[in-house]
Amino acid sequence: MKFSTFKTSYSKKPFTDMQLSFFASIVHEPELGGKVFIVGARLVNQIRATKDEKIQKQLKQQLPAISPGALFGLDRQDLSNYTGLMQIDIDNGIQDPEQLRNELGRLSWVIFSSLSVRRGVWFLVKIQEPARQAAYWEKVNEWLIKKHGLYADPARKNPKDLRYFAPDMDAIYNPAARPLALLEQEPIINYKTVPILGKWGYGGKGYVSPLDDFNQNADVIGMLQLDGWKISHKKGSKIRFTRPGKDHGTSADWDINIRRLYVFTSNSNLANEDNRHALSPVDILMKLSNISTTHEIRQKLVEMGYGHR
Repeated sequence: MKFSTFKTSYSKKPFTDMQLSFFASIVHEPELGGKVFIVGARLVNQIRATKDEKIQKQLKQQLPAISPGALFGLDRQDLSNYTGLMQIDIDNGIQDPEQLRNELGRLSWVIFSSLSVRRGVWFLVKIQEPARQAAYWEKVNEWLIKKHGLYADPARKNPKDLRYFAPDMDAIYNPAARPLALLEQEPIINYKTVPILGKWGYGGKGYVSPLDDFNQNADVIGMLQLDGWKISHKKGSKIRFTRPGKDHGTSADWDINIRRLYVFTSNSNLANEDNRHALSPVDILMKLSNISTTHEIRQKLVEMGYGHR
């Protein structure tokens, strides 16, 4: 989930590519992004401190920008690929920006929610068909109108659109977010009223259990990075991680093909008696959330929006 970053919105060439998990860290702490984002944070503070729209506009032109919906090559005409992230921007009519940011950040299909430069709210939605972003935007905008009486910026229908960087120490990053369905899905089964037929699900044609759904679709790399794990390097189908509190070395392997994590250290909340035991995404979430029973994790995943018929 890598996108391009630009020194200003007028820059023709990207200055670096960035993972969403790292960008979320910079939004929380601009110092992590180096001089470009440190200066950007200072400019945003100046913008928020003045009501002069002319000055605000002049300062915004100097802000760094990102392209959450696209990864570019040499310049903005050289599209490498779409990221599957759709930005939604709300500038007007917000009574309590922090409350709205937090409420949006709790939605199962919102992966990032933050305050914008002039204290509006913007958020990122995972979508499966970037070529149909306009249709996804219409769906989310219709939901915003019905739920909050708010309208989104229609410019965000374009996945190549840039947005200005703005710091927000309370921005919400949810690496476990699931993609938004373009068509309405059937209601999730109430697991309390359905007889259990097996360890991982209830059976029934077309039913996908919350555990299986999470195992197949969760952003495990994002979860690990949010917990403090750092990517050491990649070798073949494996991404090798260094545990929190350690500067280098391989503490765990995430196998992309089989979606299992092998932990090699005992100094971690993900450690087992047998450190080479393979952890599924559900196992990882249980350990990170300190959940010990299948019943509890199933309930949490249902609340997060996983599982469908």
